[in-house]
Amino acid sequence: MANVVLSDLLTFAGEIASPDSSGATATREFIYWINAALARLYAEQSWNHTLGVAKITLLPEEGGTGFGATQGSASVTFSGGTLWDRYVDDQWDLHSADEADQTFKIQTKASVSAGTLKDGDIWIQATLTGGVITWRKTIYDLPENAKEIYSIRLMQTRDELVGVVPHKFDLYKIEQPKEVGFPRIYTLRDNKIEIWPAPTTDYYSLTVSYRKAPARYTTATVTTTELDWPQEWEDLIQKAIQVEAAITLGEDSPIPYPLAKSEFEERLENYKALDSKKDTPSGPMDLNLPAAGGRRFTYDYGYGDGPLTDIT
Repeated sequence: MANVVLSDLLTFAGEIASPDSSGATATREFIYWINAALARLYAEQSWNHTLGVAKITLLPEEGGTGFGATQGSASVTFSGGTLWDRYVDDQWDLHSADEADQTFKIQTKASVSAGTLKDGDIWIQATLTGGVITWRKTIYDLPENAKEIYSIRLMQTRDELVGVVPHKFDLYKIEQPKEVGFPRIYTLRDNKIEIWPAPTTDYYSLTVSYRKAPARYTTATVTTTELDWPQEWEDLIQKAIQVEAAITLGEDSPIPYPLAKSEFEERLENYKALDSKKDTPSGPMDLNLPAAGGRRFTYDYGYGDGPLTDIT
């Protein structure tokens, strides 16, 4: 299915603009209308073409030795030179065999052999050299442009993870810092997903069902870019652009705001009705699968208490 092309919308925006709109100023204004129109449409409904499914691969733990820490200090060392960038940049959890009650993250990396723990963390156990550690990754990128998460399932068990607010998520991790295995809960923070507990030696896969946010365009965007909006519904986004133009231009608008608004709302309701007949996050037309039990199936045609016949 082809999508609307940015150049077509820019041309349309020029046709409904005031006569003195020209040059780079006009292009910036047109881009603003297009972005605002998309934001308006995405806020009106979870359109089916904005729904997506993505997979996230959960990585197994990684081990290390030669870990050193001084009691009362946030500075740590890695004698084997194994403090890789990914451990810092992706905020891997650092587990030490000599610390049973908490985990750590590395805030800054001085070299492959030295770093500093996250603000507020210090090593409270006896001074350590040559310690054994385990790195576990719990923070992953969300699907690109994800706006809303509908569900997250673990492919290996088909179980749905429970979403919790960041505060509760942090409490769970603090209470069970060393737990590992199949992830059971998640939270969303800083445009990323955090899972708990983390895998041990196995790879796992998450399936994420989500709704996309509208992309943002600028004057530097290539005009041949296809927008995330179906071409056969181009007239709806044009009506939305008319509304944004009428708001911006005021009395100079060729199309008065009341007329632009009524035309948009009428077209919007028509397309909402069409869109609701397509598949939804809960299945085609919200159909429920039949339930089967151990008893016989019976049918009641409205003639008394029981069926005409039982099917065994």
